[in-house]
Amino acid sequence: MASTSQSTTSSASFRRASFSYDVFINFRGPDTHTNFVSLLYKALMREKIHTFIDSEELWEGEEICPSLLRAIRRSEISIPIISENYADSKYCLLELAEIWECHKSSGQTILPVFIDVEPRDVRHQTGSFEKPIQEHQKKYKSDDVESWKNALTEVGKLRGWTLKGNATIEDQSNLVKLIVQRTLRELNSTPLDECKHPVGIDSHIDKLLPMLNISSDDVRFLAICGMGGLGKTTIAKVVYNCIFRSFNGSCFLINVREEASQGNKGLVSLQKRLLKDILNMEQDISNSSQGSKLLERRLHKEKILLILDDVDDLAT
Repeated sequence: MASTSQSTTSSASFRRASFSYDVFINFRGPDTHTNFVSLLYKALMREKIHTFIDSEELWEGEEICPSLLRAIRRSEISIPIISENYADSKYCLLELAEIWECHKSSGQTILPVFIDVEPRDVRHQTGSFEKPIQEHQKKYKSDDVESWKNALTEVGKLRGWTLKGNATIEDQSNLVKLIVQRTLRELNSTPLDECKHPVGIDSHIDKLLPMLNISSDDVRFLAICGMGGLGKTTIAKVVYNCIFRSFNGSCFLINVREEASQGNKGLVSLQKRLLKDILNMEQDISNSSQGSKLLERRLHKEKILLILDDVDDLAT
């Protein structure tokens, strides 16, 4: 999943550490600080969402301040606000690269906002992003600039919000409400209970996470096999807790073998639970074939994490 030593730092230690902040806001100050960012920050604080807001006062010379890097790593959610002159700032790009590394290594949620820019220009570093990147390539190490370009490309692919630079205060306020609602939903997502004192689990998790490659758009299937009592469910729960916020929806279905053994009734029960967990949707399903079609129609465009526990038949 990640190629640098920084991105493969112990995901387990990050996972178990308590977060210092709920949200980290990354933005280009001259573009947005006096309007949209201010509205968003105040709204988050009103909801008691502990938010770290970037400030040029925290920058030290040519190096990004260590306290900023710590704030990013210890935040549960990052909100990069990408505006027309965003790429002019080396510091914004440094922060964005760190945000993307945290997303890859620990599943940190990224909620991007695009102000007066097209996400495709962010993805491809075209438009207002082209010239600044070219200038950075002349001044800074190629590896650093490549990491900034990669972060722009990947964050530009994420589902976020767009806003025109001349948007009215009402439009800005409405968007702020949507972002706060999404943030609260992410923060209120409940992780699964884990074994309190797992032994030797970290090495398994560090091997599994790169296999899943959660930043990819591909469909991935991963099976954890073995006899009963080896800790397969515990590993699956830890993996789930580590990455579920990186998906648009997630579901951990338990007792799959027992439910499936009841035939149509059991399969329908599993399908209903899946819809409830992912879409918060109560749906009458008369048979498993109808349920399969419904799931396909409602979820085929979504990025979903689904874990099936206690499966003994792949045909299920």
